[in-house]
Amino acid sequence: MPITLNANKFIGTLSNLICYTFYKDNYHLGDNIDALLDAFRSDDTINGDGKLVLTSDLPVVKDLVVNTSTLLTSVPPAIQEQYIPVTKFKYIQLTVNRYLMRGGFEDEYAMANLISYLLNNMRIAKRLQLKSDIETVITEILTNNPTTQTVAGLTKPTTNPTAVELNAVRTYNTNLIYRTLLSVIQKLGLGYELNVTDKTSDNDTFDAYERPDNIVCLISPSTMASMDVDTLATLLNSNKITQKINVNFIENETIDDGKVLLLSKDKIQYGYFYQVATSFFDASNLNQQDFLHFSYYCDQIERAPAVLIVCTNFHVA
Repeated sequence: MPITLNANKFIGTLSNLICYTFYKDNYHLGDNIDALLDAFRSDDTINGDGKLVLTSDLPVVKDLVVNTSTLLTSVPPAIQEQYIPVTKFKYIQLTVNRYLMRGGFEDEYAMANLISYLLNNMRIAKRLQLKSDIETVITEILTNNPTTQTVAGLTKPTTNPTAVELNAVRTYNTNLIYRTLLSVIQKLGLGYELNVTDKTSDNDTFDAYERPDNIVCLISPSTMASMDVDTLATLLNSNKITQKINVNFIENETIDDGKVLLLSKDKIQYGYFYQVATSFFDASNLNQQDFLHFSYYCDQIERAPAVLIVCTNFHVA
């Protein structure tokens, strides 16, 4: 049965609906997405069509022998080159008709709020595209035989454990996993022979040196949830770990449960070739066309550290 309203009530009802319009933003990107994008952000390539990465092995240190050593021997450096081209050319389009949209809003301010919300979604879509491309590179690294460090000796809880027994198992396993992570980080500071991860063969290796503050650990959300966070906090605030080592965990669903991918921040790099936000007015239909164009590179650096931590017999939940 239809509801009959007089003119004043009808106009008042429309006004109330418009005044209380609310835009639910379903795309509040989490801290882990921001951390992932921030960790691997590199230089923009304003000119040219790519980025050239140069690396060189260390020179040989020799003993000086009087009356025998010569300075006339040529020892050219061995330079490895890796070219990372700009291959990503993307755009996002949004069409709005501000003239026809006026019929659905009480004033210009309310309509502007909606348009601002829609334009912000374009920026979020761009960041999620970058996240997807970084995850593609992560998958390539995992596929191409990274150096693996196994965490052996993890224990299982007994059948029907008490709360005390279960907590003891979780604490023991978490300490063991964390100790292995610290061991690998410390090895990188002293020199660690690693596989080159742009190849499926394990024959090509290089000596890696990396500072602890330039390392991130990618871990699956379920693994991070299973690890006892209180145990990590206790360790970090104890004298068992010096304050110069602070493990930077970033949760990402690309990593399998029970594994941690330890990376240099230089291992994965992305940077923009251009970012252009532009618009034009289509006089034939009164539409406003908004565009967000962005072009960039995204790839891995072959001779940058990557170590896969594998937790065998992973039972910490």
